Amino acid sequence: IFVLNETTQPTTFNPQVPNNLTTNLVLSRILSSLIDYDPKTETFVPALARSWTVSEDKQSYTFHLREGIRWSDGVAFTADDVVFTFDAILAEVEDPKTGEMRPKYPSRYYQQYHINGEKLRYTKVDDYTVRFDLPTVYAPFLYDIGQPILPKHKLYAAFEDGSFTKQWSTQTAIETPSEIVGTGPFRVFSYRPGE
Repeated sequence: IFVLNETTQPTTFNPQVPNNLTTNLVLSRILSSLIDYDPKTETFVPALARSWTVSEDKQSYTFHLREGIRWSDGVAFTADDVVFTFDAILAEVEDPKTGEMRPKYPSRYYQQYHINGEKLRYTKVDDYTVRFDLPTVYAPFLYDIGQPILPKHKLYAAFEDGSFTKQWSTQTAIETPSEIVGTGPFRVFSYRPGE
């Protein structure tokens, strides 16, 4: 059991929704990313990806995912979760007033994955391999790829029906904490705001 007491409260348990430092602190223990940065060695280290390769032209990154990882509810983690996470960040819809494309769900990561004005492309190669194709060489890509990966099996329906940003609220954590699943070392057992 890990008990976290903070002076401020999480604002959400959905990392795609704008949040505060405490939220990030909590989520970093529940959700994992493809890779992590080790400040001690100043290198990137495997997390959900066991390894990755970079193409000769430095524009394609292929991540080889660990097999056997399960979400805290027992469902297997696969490349579908990685693709879903980036779909959630980069999906666009047409603005009915202007006719221009805009993010389906505003996210702090949306602009981060536009390089020289072009969207990052990503492809599921197989169940445990995902390739990212960049429009140009972009040195900070490994720094940028470290956001939490989301469970498609839990959030896809909400992504489709328009309620994605309302999922995994603090109310969810209070009423049904087991709905918030992750691949990190901890899961939400209970959340008691204001205590």
